[in-house]
Amino acid sequence: MTQVLLLLVLLSQDALSPTPSSDRPRQQVRADDRFAQTIIRDGRETSPTVERLIYQLEHSHVIVYVRTATGLRATGLMTFIARGGDFTYLLIRLDLEHSGPDRIAALAHELTHAMEVAAANPPIGSETELARLYRQIGQQMETGAFESLVAVVNERAARREAFAASTTHRPIRDR
Repeated sequence: MTQVLLLLVLLSQDALSPTPSSDRPRQQVRADDRFAQTIIRDGRETSPTVERLIYQLEHSHVIVYVRTATGLRATGLMTFIARGGDFTYLLIRLDLEHSGPDRIAALAHELTHAMEVAAANPPIGSETELARLYRQIGQQMETGAFESLVAVVNERAARREAFAASTTHRPIRDR
């Protein structure tokens, strides 16, 4: 029931949003709270990997909402919300109990998964289809979950970039 209500809100927001002009990219990665907004901004400022992933998503059919939380079972999680019209809606949750560079790394990891969803053909339309995608493109971990090597590589790159930026006095905001 909650996901149905969230889908209706998301679809109505998209329907009310003005059509983006051709000289302005669409905002496909959307912060759902102020902490998420800070992590996205810091990620774009400190990590070319995060900036590239967001740029690629801005030219895709995937809309990603980023929300922060505490007590997640991982630094970040991506879940399927819905498929509506031409768009696939995803939710990324980032755990605030980690450092700034680790949050940026988790963002890069989960944005990579969003790009993998964007590349899926046919488009992902359910949690079942998302699970099938990762059984095809991922490697099974000890936990039984599937993980993509590209997401791990991008996570490590973004962490290095964020740490390098923090040592050169570029701010990484903490909460």
